[in-house]
Amino acid sequence: MTLASKHKWVAFLPSTDLQWFLLALALSLLSALSLAPPSYLDRTLVFAPPNSADLLLPARHATRHLDRDYRTSVINRVAEIAPLHCQGRSALFAHNFIMQGGEGDSLVVDCQLVHFCSDQGGETMVGLKFEPLGTATVTCGEEYAKDFAERVRPAQGMMEYALVEGGDYRRVRRATRSSGESCLAQHSLEILNATWQQKSGLM
Repeated sequence: MTLASKHKWVAFLPSTDLQWFLLALALSLLSALSLAPPSYLDRTLVFAPPNSADLLLPARHATRHLDRDYRTSVINRVAEIAPLHCQGRSALFAHNFIMQGGEGDSLVVDCQLVHFCSDQGGETMVGLKFEPLGTATVTCGEEYAKDFAERVRPAQGMMEYALVEGGDYRRVRRATRSSGESCLAQHSLEILNATWQQKSGLM
């Protein structure tokens, strides 16, 4: 190496403490970015059929659906594919969908999302709330995976939720269309809140 080329190389080295600090900071940021997990959009969304082990999961995140990025990159995608996986089921839940980012890198969808299945495709809703109406009751036959319970519940109620349609969110407040839908709404809330197994006496 000639003296000129040596001086040219040295000219690029930091010469003050501040420059060394900025270089270290830049290298740290680059390392963090290279090691960061893939974004939600980079993950493959896969369906996980209901399993009794799902009932051991904690409650789904109550306000995640208010996060604009999560709505765009996760919830909208779940709403698109959920009707494809109903196959005789009454409802699908957030935890029935998993985001895979690579080998051993999986995230369960974590929000208050439920998809009510129907012959027409159904409805994907987030932030579901249920308010009983009247005093009439109905015996609901409820099932999740291989767990079954009969529950006496209000036969009618008001449902409030945000309906996910083509990437848009429309606030809905309406009465349940049947006692069966009342059963399903209340069952769904307990599944999402991780209380159904306990309240059904299955623990």
